[in-house]
Amino acid sequence: MKVLAAARKSAVRPRYLLFAALGLLIITPALVPARYVLLLDHIGLAALVALGVVLLTGIGGLISLAQAAFVGVGAYVTAILTAQAGALPGGLAWLGGSPWLALVAGLLLTLLLAGLLSLLTVFLPSPYLAMCSVAWAVVLPYAFSEMGGQDGIAGIPPIAVAGVPLDTSNRMYYLIWPVLLLVLWVQRNLLDSRQGRAMRALRGGRAMAESMGVDGRGLRIVIVLIAAGQACIAGWMYAHLQRHIDPTPFGLRAGLEYLIMTVVGGSAHVWGALLGAGIFTGAGQWLYALLPASPWLQGVPGSAGFAASTGGVNSVSGASGGAGAAAVGGMGGMGGYGGYIGYGGLEIVLLALVALVVLLRWRDGMWPMLARRLPLLRENGKVNMAAEPLPRRPLPPRGDVILEAVRVTRRFGSTQATRDISLAIEAGNILALIGPPGAGKSTLLDLLSGLDKPTTGAISFMGDRVSGRGARRLAAQGMSRSFQQVSLLGERSVLDNAALGAHLRGTHGIAACALHADRREEARLLAETTRQLERVGLGDCLHRPAASLPPGRQRLLEIARALAADPCLLLLDEPTAGLRADEKQSLAALLGKLRAAGMSILLADHDREFVMMLADQVLVMDAGAITVRGTPAEVRAHPALLAAYTGTME
Repeated sequence: MKVLAAARKSAVRPRYLLFAALGLLIITPALVPARYVLLLDHIGLAALVALGVVLLTGIGGLISLAQAAFVGVGAYVTAILTAQAGALPGGLAWLGGSPWLALVAGLLLTLLLAGLLSLLTVFLPSPYLAMCSVAWAVVLPYAFSEMGGQDGIAGIPPIAVAGVPLDTSNRMYYLIWPVLLLVLWVQRNLLDSRQGRAMRALRGGRAMAESMGVDGRGLRIVIVLIAAGQACIAGWMYAHLQRHIDPTPFGLRAGLEYLIMTVVGGSAHVWGALLGAGIFTGAGQWLYALLPASPWLQGVPGSAGFAASTGGVNSVSGASGGAGAAAVGGMGGMGGYGGYIGYGGLEIVLLALVALVVLLRWRDGMWPMLARRLPLLRENGKVNMAAEPLPRRPLPPRGDVILEAVRVTRRFGSTQATRDISLAIEAGNILALIGPPGAGKSTLLDLLSGLDKPTTGAISFMGDRVSGRGARRLAAQGMSRSFQQVSLLGERSVLDNAALGAHLRGTHGIAACALHADRREEARLLAETTRQLERVGLGDCLHRPAASLPPGRQRLLEIARALAADPCLLLLDEPTAGLRADEKQSLAALLGKLRAAGMSILLADHDREFVMMLADQVLVMDAGAITVRGTPAEVRAHPALLAAYTGTME
């Protein structure tokens, strides 16, 4: 009873802490000076952009340096449509004056530009997105300077909510932070779902993601659009906070700053975006106040003395001179919009050095380090094993041919990886493929599973011609597989990795997952995944990082992930590599039960004794061709088996 009471107490405490934090956020403007409220405003804006970088880089494994440029699109569209409404052409005059219509127009333009960027790079490896985004980060600020000049656009009116103008930093605080918290909640919901797991799978490589049924190209486009949309909203609020904009804060350097702050906070964690924005922006403000005290910095653009000599005005608080500049300058990333461009680049060098030190000490960023040390920040959700079971896929009648390959050949230039391979797998049977390393077994499995296309020959699955269809479509038809080189997301939990296999058994889309409308389905997916993990002997480590498992158990995790897809055909590539003797016996018992239940298995392995013990039919592969086929007893006695492993037969 004491243990149960303690568990309930620990489960309730984070909720109370969350309510306390929200209450503190609400009353903060009444407790601190206006310059600190303005600093919090810039932290909120920077965090909003950084959340998009989390999706891009930490989750999707993509790198884009154009986020600051998308911030600029939102800022410039609202500035032109509100501050320069009188200069608009007649057809656009109806847009003028309304910040809300300007937000819609800015989002549409941003999504159009981001969609074009993603479409140009979606068929290419991820580094091409980074290179193309550099062009965006250079071209868009140039366009901004052409639209408003180097001096920018002034006289941007405040946003009005329910007739109340948000014309001070304190009032804008109550727009910026609710929007940030809403986006943070939505993004956490999205990542805690089947769609979030699919996004994370992009970092595991194309082969793994597509074999689990993930639409990698479509998700890359979605991620780029979401991140760009969040940046646009931040730019819209920034323009109405500052009431004056110029092209400086929207260039390549600012895009790099967003990436640095996200990596420092923890690029794969939504709370890391908020932490990184706070650290980076606060450090920028501290440097802005500290560095001008140096005599050799007097008169440098961006220093307090320079601001005082130019009579700078803080359009938000109304303060003038050096105090006004100090209130908005030196805030890093989004905060750079206030004038964080001086010191001859010294401040960005110092912040980059700080980021380097942080990453050398904590490779994953500061938030994961805090989460490991503070139990209240850990996110180990419970699995509801009472959830309604998922429907099962009907298996084909035993003895039916479900996969057939006819004279399949794959050439890489002048090299033939496979030569005239023909085979057939019957429902409820185990077909084993053995041979020495380099015989072409993994290449053949890639061809059969749709990850590669045969140069010649035909492949049929479940009666359909599937050559060239792709792994995602074959996964939807009931094929699942493991890999010769284990392909897992090491930092994610065992449960998360295995649940990716059940991706196609869910139906909710991006919007439903983001709004948490998928909870019932998610509970069913996790319960099914847990049952498969228990089936392979991993039920005791659901919430451990996959990378913490020994190599043999990582292979069992891949098998559990494949079983979570409810396949009718299971392709296993070297499943016994790294397994202990007792684990091999358990795996053999599991595969025997699967066969008895009607599942078909294609087993490629180097362990001949393991294969002979299980298989109904054995194929010996050597130098890309099948040299022997027959029952285990027939193959065991064939001289070509020994020849394949000793190299005595051409």
